This record gives sequence, C-alpha cells and structure tokens, in this order.
Amino acid sequence: MSKEFRRWKIDEAQLLPPSVQDYVPKDHLSRLIVALVREDLDLSAIVGSYRSGLGQPPFDPRLMTALLLHGYASGLYSSRRIAKAAVGRADFMMIVAGDPPDLRTISGVLRRHFQAVGALFVPVLQLAEETGDACTESGLGRVVATCAGVWPAQDGERRFFAADSFFFLRVAHSVVSTDAQEPLEPSVLTSHRCSTVGTQRAATYAIAPLGLADLVTGLATGDVPESPVRLPWS
Repeated sequence: MSKEFRRWKIDEAQLLPPSVQDYVPKDHLSRLIVALVREDLDLSAIVGSYRSGLGQPPFDPRLMTALLLHGYASGLYSSRRIAKAAVGRADFMMIVAGDPPDLRTISGVLRRHFQAVGALFVPVLQLAEETGDACTESGLGRVVATCAGVWPAQDGERRFFAADSFFFLRVAHSVVSTDAQEPLEPSVLTSHRCSTVGTQRAATYAIAPLGLADLVTGLATGDVPESPVRLPWS
C-alpha cells in the first residue's frame, strides 16, 4: 500500500510575498538545498520506509530532508534548535512553507533517517559553502580517492583525526571562501587556499595527502580510477 504524505506547500502562492521562496535571496544556500532535494537527490530509501497507509499523512520526506540538511549547514544539530528555527528564521520558514513540523516530529525523523540524510550530499554542501559553486550530487560524481590521518591544531596541543573523500570536479574559478566555516575551524586551521599541481610539486614541505598532485594530473587527462585510490597521509 502506498503512503500518502502531507502536502508540501513549497510552490503555493501567498499574498505577501507571492511565493514562500521569496523569503530569502535567490542565491541563498537554503534555495540550493531545496533545489537539490526536489530535483536531484535520491530519496527512495527514505520514502520507501513509509509503508503503511494508515494514520495521519506524515510530512513530505523532501521537506524534512531539506529542513535537516539546512539545519546541519547552519550549525543547528539538535531537533529543538531546528524546530525553533522553523518558526523564527526566514530561511527555515521558507523550507517548511508555513507548515512547520514540531519538535517531536523532527526528532523522530532524525532518529529514523539520520544516516540516510547525512550521506545524501555532504560533499555537495561543502563545495557550495567553501567555494560558492553549486553542483548536483550526480554532477559531483563518485569518490576518486580517500585518506585518513591525525593532524595537530594551531595551538600545538590539540590533535585531530581526519577521514577525507576526494572528488574531481571542473569549476569556473578557484576562489575559496571561509565564511561558512564552523566555529571550531578558524582555531585549528592555519590557512585555507587553493593550489595548482605545479605549486604542489614545487613545494619544499609535505602537503597531505601525499600523491595528490599525481592523482589530479591523471584525472585531468581522463585517467579516472575504477575504485577510490588510497592516498597516504604522511
């Protein structure tokens, strides 16, 4: 039996403004998230988990996915803070389109689908946050390399473990913005910049992960590995 969901009123016209999407600028990250959820992300695993046709229609999975992903992107990780934003912040109010789910609903969806939602498009989100480039999940492609290792913080006392996945994407520019960094990042990063393959090869210091320049050179000439390459951290 197919499940009927509560209608997501994202396109419903209103008197002021004409559309709920006008709550935020056209280039706002929340609009990118809504577009990706509606047009590109595969939510079949989440939708398929709703099998019963009994009871009140649940919220549209696209709405809930967009709401949770935008919460993560905005540094809101608790159900309570996301529920509060859904009735008090224009970007979140745009996503819920005047029909905000309550704390209990958000908490239940988060517990039920945390892994599925979290894995949907974290790399796409990071690309938009750090470079301003918008890309769909399919456009980003698959992972071409991975690495993991421990690195020291700027204060010389704290140490952090990082596990990274690498994608290959051609972009129109190489501008990096740190505006969307999480509160912890400025205290542990000494710099944040783009570098060319030539710069990496000529460097007199180690650039982690090792072998990145060779990998990019191969990718640029069409040599894409069949499975992710494991790059050494040091």
